[in-house]
Amino acid sequence: MKKLSIKEILNMRRLGNISKKNYDFIPSKDMREYLAEKSFEFSDIDKATILFNTITNLEDRNAILMNILSETVDKTLQKQIQERIEFERKCIKVFIKNSNGFLYSLTYCEESDEVCGYFASYKIAKVYGDKKGKAYEVAKIPFITGNEIRIQVPQVHYNPNLFKDGKQTVQQEYDGSAIACITHDSKGNITNLWSDEINGNISDKLCFDNHRFENRYFELPHPFQRSDIVMICGSEKVGIVSNTDFSMTEKLRKVADYNDFQLVVDILEDNGNFRHYHINPIYLEHIILSDMNSKKKVLEYARNIILGTGSFDYFQNLCDGYRKEASQKI
Repeated sequence: MKKLSIKEILNMRRLGNISKKNYDFIPSKDMREYLAEKSFEFSDIDKATILFNTITNLEDRNAILMNILSETVDKTLQKQIQERIEFERKCIKVFIKNSNGFLYSLTYCEESDEVCGYFASYKIAKVYGDKKGKAYEVAKIPFITGNEIRIQVPQVHYNPNLFKDGKQTVQQEYDGSAIACITHDSKGNITNLWSDEINGNISDKLCFDNHRFENRYFELPHPFQRSDIVMICGSEKVGIVSNTDFSMTEKLRKVADYNDFQLVVDILEDNGNFRHYHINPIYLEHIILSDMNSKKKVLEYARNIILGTGSFDYFQNLCDGYRKEASQKI
């Protein structure tokens, strides 16, 4: 998916381009044009929510948030941004500290889930991880040094919105699982992190409070309709929109967060099967396939199936034919 660079976004703000009616930070060309057509206006918290969830480089993301913080008059948003940045700094600081008996494991994201090595410190694991020029994760794992088994690990955090009793944290027995993890891109930049090392209300509030800018649910107008053929921005994944219904019960609306604003898209894979995705429309664009594209017949007939016309038998034959053609290209 297309990500704007820190320089591009900061230049937009210096020039006044990320205004209420500027849409250059939206990845999808179709969405940018549609929002402009509707004269949609973004609030500061809208911009903070989208940029927080679309910029993958942690340092870049925090620079953008600090820029928004310095310009907004929204006191609540200012406080939330300050809390977020301080929380992440604390998570990284505690993650690096290794005074209570931990090991650091390394896994490359695009390869198998097998651990590539164990290291005595995060610094050593990062040096090793940077060598391949691939995205990787460093996880922090409790290390048993004697006969005593560690009975409990730092509290595991749960979304209180999903439990009737509102529980947020529990103590659990040691099972060998990681208690924190930092993800890096191919250049070694931090892109994401999670931690069960940081206890207290601030951790749960930042992770699960759907009234905060990071997690809040809000809908954008979009140009996509059921049966549209679309592609995911910045990828070769092509599929068909099968559901655009955002209707929710009042109960669900109360617990909905940013990730719940999604269209259902069925992506055609090389094996002739369709894979079900939930995708925010800011990452979708319409696509017109050429007659030479072997996916065209399958997707166009899939549109007929979704709209209630056409034969499943003939559709299955098209999928089988596409599968055979794709296998011959491998």
